[in-house]
Amino acid sequence: MNIDDQILKLAVKKMANEASRHELNELDRLIKNKPEVHDQMQLIFDWWYHDHPREIDNSCYSLFKKILGRINEG
Repeated sequence: MNIDDQILKLAVKKMANEASRHELNELDRLIKNKPEVHDQMQLIFDWWYHDHPREIDNSCYSLFKKILGRINEG
């Protein structure tokens, strides 16, 4: 599994409230090491956990839809 797949898998678990403390720490570590993903994931988490959605770009929205699809599958 590549790093992007690992980030996606852990993000899905986090957003579904199924991630362990270890998995959350691993997700934070992976995101910090990939600056191109960090801002997107931060925006997605902000959008997911807060009641005031902000405008997001198409690439971020596509990633959000992918994560949401995986959550709905599980």
